[in-house]
Amino acid sequence: ETPVGPLWGSIQLLCEGNSLLQLPVCNPYALLYVTLENCRPFREYFESVLESVGNSAAAPFRIICYCDEILPGDQLQATNMRKMVAWYWSILDFKGQLGREELWFQLTCCRTVHVKKVLGQYSQIWKHICKLFQSQPLDGRLGIHLPLGGSCSHVFFKVQVLLGDEAALKQCWSNKGSSGTFICIFCQNVTNHLLDLAAHDRTGRLVPSYVCSLNTCAQHTDQSINQAAKRLVLEKGRLGKGAFEDLEKALGLTFSAEGALYDENFMNSIPGAVSMTSYDWMHIYLVSGLWNSEVSLLLDVLNKEHGMGAPALADFLKTVTWPKKVSSKGTTGIKVVEKHKEGHLSCSASEGLSLYPSVRCFLQTKVPQSIAESAAFKAVRSYYCLAAVLDLLVKTRKGAASPDEP
Repeated sequence: ETPVGPLWGSIQLLCEGNSLLQLPVCNPYALLYVTLENCRPFREYFESVLESVGNSAAAPFRIICYCDEILPGDQLQATNMRKMVAWYWSILDFKGQLGREELWFQLTCCRTVHVKKVLGQYSQIWKHICKLFQSQPLDGRLGIHLPLGGSCSHVFFKVQVLLGDEAALKQCWSNKGSSGTFICIFCQNVTNHLLDLAAHDRTGRLVPSYVCSLNTCAQHTDQSINQAAKRLVLEKGRLGKGAFEDLEKALGLTFSAEGALYDENFMNSIPGAVSMTSYDWMHIYLVSGLWNSEVSLLLDVLNKEHGMGAPALADFLKTVTWPKKVSSKGTTGIKVVEKHKEGHLSCSASEGLSLYPSVRCFLQTKVPQSIAESAAFKAVRSYYCLAAVLDLLVKTRKGAASPDEP
């Protein structure tokens, strides 16, 4: 028990068959209180941030929540009953220090087999998680008493950002995601390129998902997403099943009465689905992402034209002297490269962070200069551009660069 409530609590979730699931949660403000009271280095850091950025009802600390699925055991197992969905939170005002694990707090976790029974799944859970921060008797928008500076200080908070990979975000907001016709919650007219709809669109409004110019994308706003959700709520009882499913496809959403997007009171309490959503860049680039595909295609073309594919890269990596924190954790990525098969390179985010600069070094030191006369030259240049983007993201993560810098 703490002055701001018990450390442990639960949220009640409505499941299939009108059954209820009590999901244990760690009350965020109670955990923050205990941490500040018992961990002097964290308290001193928290106080320094508070002094640096200030805090008031008009300018509260901004809460960021992160959702991810954890796969303990054999990830290739057909039925993995140990899969879990985990939720974490931190404070966006920590800025460049958010890359440190110790500044993230656990909220809850639930086995995926149980989540699938919850109506709305991630979306209903997300709604209740926000209420942990912004509902009576502990509403961060009204301020929370915390043990700072030798006494209790009144600190204000507001949920500001939802961070996750594509799979998590589409479930939190009940949008169709990558498997749908309209794949992105940020865009109204970007369609799955595999469906080839843009080529047959007489209006010229639709664009394929591989489009490179943002100028061709009609962007969603918080208001347009809310309007689409309200339309589904209104049409749910009016349209037949087939017509309603067609409407869901056309709007890029999946209706769930218990979902966050369809709870008007809840949506009025947060910034908005579009403005608060952030895709995790490590998943975009390094976990079955752009970097994985790019480097795999690069290795394939180098092997085909110059006999310098994955085996040559693996041999090079074995000559590298790795930092102790990388080699001790086994995240050098050497085994990943050795197991590479044509088409895709699978690795963890940690392995990707170790590998991407090493691949660049391999290209700079081992690939012959004569490559400039071959088709592989463009592939190498493309990789350099991608590595430069990752350099910038890593600098931002470490606080060496600001996202606001031009």
